[in-house]
Amino acid sequence: SLQARKIAEDYGLKSLYELSIDRIVYFIQRDLGYGYIEPLIHDPEIEDIKCVGPGYPFIVWHRRFGHLDWLTTNIVLNEDELNTLASKLAHMAGKHVSIAFPIVDAILPEKHRVSICYGREISQRSTNICIRKFREKPFTVMHLIYDFKTINALMAAYFWFLIENKKSIFIIGGTATGKTTLLSALGALFKPDWTVDTIEDVPELRIPVKGWEPLMARHSYALGSRIGEITLFDLVKVAMRKRPDYIVVGEVRGEEAYVLFQAAATGHGCMCTIHADSLESAIKRLTSPPMNVSPSYIPLMNCAVIIRRVELPSGIFRRVVKVYEIEDYGKYNLVFSWIPVGDEFEPRSLDLLISKSILLKQLCLELGWNEYLVRNELSRRMEFFEELNRRNVREYDDVVRFLRLFYLKRVPRVIGGFQSVS
Repeated sequence: SLQARKIAEDYGLKSLYELSIDRIVYFIQRDLGYGYIEPLIHDPEIEDIKCVGPGYPFIVWHRRFGHLDWLTTNIVLNEDELNTLASKLAHMAGKHVSIAFPIVDAILPEKHRVSICYGREISQRSTNICIRKFREKPFTVMHLIYDFKTINALMAAYFWFLIENKKSIFIIGGTATGKTTLLSALGALFKPDWTVDTIEDVPELRIPVKGWEPLMARHSYALGSRIGEITLFDLVKVAMRKRPDYIVVGEVRGEEAYVLFQAAATGHGCMCTIHADSLESAIKRLTSPPMNVSPSYIPLMNCAVIIRRVELPSGIFRRVVKVYEIEDYGKYNLVFSWIPVGDEFEPRSLDLLISKSILLKQLCLELGWNEYLVRNELSRRMEFFEELNRRNVREYDDVVRFLRLFYLKRVPRVIGGFQSVS
């Protein structure tokens, strides 16, 4: 609003009455910004914005009113207005949209993800738009544990320990279940001195390590040709040559899955998301075209996390409902499960987790530790999360700062040094 007001004043409108300036500011915001959907873009509680065609109202998914499902707005555009908005959004994202190239999947300047289908050739209702909003500061494990209760501290400590020892984690779930949010939150737990390559169609992840290298696929605009196209498959192959400590793929859905498993077989840590409603469905997708992962490679998944959007009496929430360890193809060990009655996770204690977990026993052998040392290490990490919670530390930059201190001094000295750092 201040910037728009400054533009109005630069054009000699300062002498107008305040009401007139307000009107000019409104038109500047409408025409230079996101137009009719400007208020929706600036509402931090809105997660998704969608319009299915001209003459249909925009609908939104509001975080605070998730129990009401999609909410209908009073914003209704005709075909020309919707086409103009679609073209504007594409240009703001640095992309081109037209009848010849009617599909756009891109990132807006504020990092919001926009998907556009343009014209009637591919959509009977003509142009439609969907915007998935990006939070400027990503949610952290602290948000997921203590605010949203997507996971608990024991589960977070378990994931953290697996990541530190370069085990692979596959996050499985349907659309809008929070897969990327969980992936991003776990990505903040990497060791600060690691090298990490992220591979995405559309950049959404943010990794707080010195050696982070974000790679992004590129699509070809040549009609009937793939000349100049860079796929996720190409990028995973490139990442393997750079010897990263960890490879993170935003979503696997094609032949890049085969290369990712090859990377896991050569000692790289791997983390990714995959669209499926269960572990069995995910493995069927992985072992079928176009992924074509051999069943003998499936144990390289190490850990599979099932996340869902669940309905409780108090509303709709996201929960990690099951966590499996992959022993072999068709042989899966359930280590965590969500209990709807009481909205709790099992197991509730470290001892029960260690007794159930095959991966933790395997790490004991790899590290030369006994179960007591593993229990102590997980306990330290849970204590670290609890201390952050007591100090109400939530935001990304603050959590990353204390995580770095954790690796410098470890928990006993970190807790004593919290006051001096803050």
